[in-house]
Amino acid sequence: MTNPILWITLLCLFGSVIYKKWVSEKALRKLYAFKMKQDTDSFLKLLDSPYCRFNFSKVSLLMMKLNYFIDLQDHDQVREIYAQFASLKMNADEKIALDSRMFGYALQFRDRALAETCRDQLMPLLNGKKGQKAELIRGEVEQLDRIYIQKDTTLIQELTEALPECENDEIKSLIAFRLAKLYHYENQPEQVEIYLNQAMRYTNNDKNRKSLMAMISDPSELD
Repeated sequence: MTNPILWITLLCLFGSVIYKKWVSEKALRKLYAFKMKQDTDSFLKLLDSPYCRFNFSKVSLLMMKLNYFIDLQDHDQVREIYAQFASLKMNADEKIALDSRMFGYALQFRDRALAETCRDQLMPLLNGKKGQKAELIRGEVEQLDRIYIQKDTTLIQELTEALPECENDEIKSLIAFRLAKLYHYENQPEQVEIYLNQAMRYTNNDKNRKSLMAMISDPSELD
């Protein structure tokens, strides 16, 4: 005879998983709405509520907070929040996600010291991981390091060969932009203009187009 207590237990567990998924999605929708309005007080209040603390890990909550202030470009808050991760227990995937995000942020805002710190923390983690995802992240970190930190213009040939082989227009735009940056290091303004215009032609992202237009008008933005 089937044990009714077992069935009740399984039903309760199944129900709690569905409820938690529904609550998580509802919370994320609310957080996203506050983020779009840049309603910082409401965003932080919801993030710190029992409602969110029950449904998300401490790492996830802090990562959402970090991403919020990265989007606001509030550098003091970003640095303060990043430092708080040191007190949390994190697995390798969470550390990779965090330092990948901060590496890109540091490069974007030309914080070389922070970028090097994130790179040095990322590479041992990535070298210890197998699989295509880890390889892609490792390759990207290495390439960005060569472009933004090492300013290695020998990469021009590799990227020039890769550009026509790429089928995704947004990635082609990214490659063209990186070529423009490398040619800027070599003080070749004609090549810079060619590749910035190519990057503009390939992208449909309005934010990227605005940035590229600013660089075409003032190439010193590529420094």
